[in-house]
Amino acid sequence: AKYAENNNIKVLITGHSCNWAGSEKYNLQLSDKRALMVSKYILKHTSLSRDNVMHYGCGTSQLLGDGDKEQQSVNRRAEIFICE
Repeated sequence: AKYAENNNIKVLITGHSCNWAGSEKYNLQLSDKRALMVSKYILKHTSLSRDNVMHYGCGTSQLLGDGDKEQQSVNRRAEIFICE
């Protein structure tokens, strides 16, 4: 809530995907869409301008865990970084 009213902050959203299915190109597009959806949500529910909210997809370049099928859900994520 404290960040929602501060128009001077910059927000970076990174999207990630798992490597269990699909090509690298597909996973990169999927992760970018994931980050875009979070960025749209933030823009809709805060007073931040589009210039202050950036997003990009990382694809499978930053996997968490050892990559087995049971741990793939942790790689299907978006991360939000707030810079004041």
